[in-house]
Amino acid sequence: MCTSITLNSLNNDYILARNMDFSFELNPFMAFFPRNAALTYHQDCKPDTNHYAFMGLSKKLDTYVLADGINEHGLAGAALYYKGYAHYDITLANLGTETIYPEHVISFMLAKCRTLDDVEKSFKSIRIEPRSIPGMNIVPPLHWIFRDSLGNDMIVELNQHEISIIKDTLGVMANSPDYNWHLTHTRLFTGLTTHQSTDSTFNNTLVKPFGGDGAMGLPGDYTSPSRFIRALFNLQNSKEEQTANETIIRAMHILGTVNIPKGIIETTTKAIDYTQYSTYMVTNNLTYVYRLYSDLIPRHYNLNDYEWDTNEIKILE
Repeated sequence: MCTSITLNSLNNDYILARNMDFSFELNPFMAFFPRNAALTYHQDCKPDTNHYAFMGLSKKLDTYVLADGINEHGLAGAALYYKGYAHYDITLANLGTETIYPEHVISFMLAKCRTLDDVEKSFKSIRIEPRSIPGMNIVPPLHWIFRDSLGNDMIVELNQHEISIIKDTLGVMANSPDYNWHLTHTRLFTGLTTHQSTDSTFNNTLVKPFGGDGAMGLPGDYTSPSRFIRALFNLQNSKEEQTANETIIRAMHILGTVNIPKGIIETTTKAIDYTQYSTYMVTNNLTYVYRLYSDLIPRHYNLNDYEWDTNEIKILE
């Protein structure tokens, strides 16, 4: 489970934000990967020591794994769960020589791509080989969203019969089903409004509406389709802000409408799904912000504060 949104400030700051909802305890740490850090995307590949610098919350398993991040060119990306719909075998016909694991797609794209066109070309050339992640014992079914430094967005889904590239998005992404299904599903909610209804008269009796009834029918559960609609309604109707920092706060409020507290969702294995952290990436100024379930104070980082031309991965406090 996860939800992501893209939004802009009036000053033309471009933000990709996401909630990380998961039952496996990630306990992530902030990491910076300079241009010459040795990166591996597959057990059989040679370490990559010539790439772009990037940063993001990381988990150390057999190697570093990122679910989202931002690179030196202002390309940001996030991986979201796509259970039952991710078909990695669609990439096996690709003619490129690079094979990577699904959990390393974000790292690979941030390391090797400057633009959304680069990302699209990479997805059409690399082979993605599913494997059970060491320490987690799952093959992660994923789809991805990317945003560039000019505020352009792209969603990538590996569906059964095609690699689906969606460039004109609503600014919201959740989990299964596929994005086009969610797009069709929005037709059920075109009557939602921010406007309160007016007084009515029934059999000569004046009836005054309660406040906030324009959003009557807005889904309140935590399924992917409902979170998509709830995030979309709040994204489309919340007030645009002037600055990047104000827009990050706006994103916090929007994602707060789909935050999952501990105990609300219990899986079939008795695990607890909850929003472990939220991240906010400003692509035009290379800023990365996150806050945790247990500590809502935002932590701010900027790629320009670190030396890009080194080989030492830095764990940031």
